[in-house]
Amino acid sequence: MDKAQTCPVCKNPRKSDGSGSLTQWIVTCECDLKALRESAQGLTSSVCTRCGKRTREALPGSFSQFIFSSDCCSCSQEELQRHVDAGAIDADPDTRLKTQSTPAGRKLFRDEQSEFEQDGLDNFGSSTNDGLRGADDELSGADGSKLKQSSVLTSIQKSILEAADAQQAEPKRQPATGVLLLAGLVVVAVFAIGFSMTSGLFRAPERNVATQKIAPPDETLSDRMRLYEDEKWTLLAQDGVPFYDGGPEIVEEDFGVLNQYKNVRSLRLLRSEKITGAGFALVRDKRIGAINLNSREFTDEGMTELARFKGLQLLTLGFFYKVTDAGMSRLETLPVLKQLVFNHARLPDHTLSTVIKIKSLHEVGFAVCENLKHEQLSQLSKLPNLQKVRLCTQDITNADCLTISRLSNLQELDLINNKISTTGVEHLVKLPLTRLTLSGNPISDKALNALSRVKTLKLLMVANCPQLTEEAKIAFQKALPKCQLLETVSDTQ
Repeated sequence: MDKAQTCPVCKNPRKSDGSGSLTQWIVTCECDLKALRESAQGLTSSVCTRCGKRTREALPGSFSQFIFSSDCCSCSQEELQRHVDAGAIDADPDTRLKTQSTPAGRKLFRDEQSEFEQDGLDNFGSSTNDGLRGADDELSGADGSKLKQSSVLTSIQKSILEAADAQQAEPKRQPATGVLLLAGLVVVAVFAIGFSMTSGLFRAPERNVATQKIAPPDETLSDRMRLYEDEKWTLLAQDGVPFYDGGPEIVEEDFGVLNQYKNVRSLRLLRSEKITGAGFALVRDKRIGAINLNSREFTDEGMTELARFKGLQLLTLGFFYKVTDAGMSRLETLPVLKQLVFNHARLPDHTLSTVIKIKSLHEVGFAVCENLKHEQLSQLSKLPNLQKVRLCTQDITNADCLTISRLSNLQELDLINNKISTTGVEHLVKLPLTRLTLSGNPISDKALNALSRVKTLKLLMVANCPQLTEEAKIAFQKALPKCQLLETVSDTQ
């Protein structure tokens, strides 16, 4: 660079006269400007009394002057109040940039017609006003000297403070549309709540002793039972048949609650071991048709009360150990009883002698019962309508199968978990069976071969029979293609 263009004092390039470079205030020589500032003490600048900004008269031609032109008055009619010294409002772009780069400066000197100036007034806080009111009367100049605040600046400050206070005091208007919409929503909500409370939708449900809910088909009965552990009676359904299920805390007095409900036709009490059966006397409606009861405390008195339900057709009793032959004999008076099943119970000695006197029976069952007299099984032939017999886990042997084969009307036979082999199966082929269960018995392929001669057979269950081969099963299916052969535990459930 030519030495003539370099300042010998500050070593910075000299600025050409009248140039308007964007970066002139960063790297150019300012030595000549000192004399200009000193000579500019006599210059004057006009200030607009309406907006408090100076008019567009100082230092024209600079590009930075164009950038900061927003600090000049843009009013349509400028009202000039007085001339001030050029030293009070520094014409130097450096000083002006520093002043305007502060947050307070941006708020004070923005154009009120621009979008940014409106945001500044909206956010103009009381803390800023307090700071302006308490400002020192002396300002620091660019050269470090103290300058007295002029009356014009005082007037400008006063005008700005008044404008800011008026902006804060003016209430913000809410859009009329939003207010109307909010009011409409409130009215609708109040109306909906009032209507719901009137119709009882928000009314707290009363705790009934019996919760009338039907178990959905995709939910197991045991899952549904666990949901009502604290209930006395719960209305459930199994295979589409509704019944009242007693909770685990059922006692004799709770049977009287059933009188509050209409059409109680089926009861199941499997979770309480405290029932003696005396509570059945409290049930006035004797038209109950099905009862399934498990209780260790069940007694002869309970048998007597059960016998009062003359419409009883299905009766299953389990886990009882205190019933005697006298109590069992009460069942002889049930005129329409069709199904009688005992499970996990200690049978009186003459149970079968009592059973054969109930001529209406179609089904008799014994599962895991003590004291079953095998020699009395032949007496079942005295039941003229007997079609189904269950003898599960009762140590039934081949000899017992011979006795059972004399039940000429038998159509369904369940012999799960016994001691039956091929010899016993060969006795059973004489019966017109449609359904036979031999799961858990030591039968062989010869047993399947013998059963293939029973043309009436529609369902055969042989789960847990390890001696059967696949070849024998295939041969059986070919011999009886219309018979369903089930060979897994899940199939039998």
